[in-house]
Amino acid sequence: MNQAMKRGELMRVAPTTTQWFAELAQGEVDQPIASSQPGRIRFQRSFWKAELADSSCRSVKSGESVRVVGRLGITLLVVPIESAVPSQREKVVQVDWTQKIGSAFAVVAELAIALR
Repeated sequence: MNQAMKRGELMRVAPTTTQWFAELAQGEVDQPIASSQPGRIRFQRSFWKAELADSSCRSVKSGESVRVVGRLGITLLVVPIESAVPSQREKVVQVDWTQKIGSAFAVVAELAIALR
């Protein structure tokens, strides 16, 4: 058993699977997002870390609207409203209510760790 596990700390594992949403939704940028810099958006009445789904998209500023096209772990993937939807979405994964609840629990766990 490694030292982190002995102290009772959670080990973080980076997500590896991108989940593309079948239905696109709109969010509003709270903190600017650039191809090399994640930001934050307001989406479905809460704030989420967000990254551009396509690095060739232009940066988006606070107050601009974006399309939420998928997620990687608890990070939402977005494109500017006027941008085309990324071609990777051809492999769409339906997100059911259990996955949405799991995402909410992941956010709470992330916040609890950050507040330690």
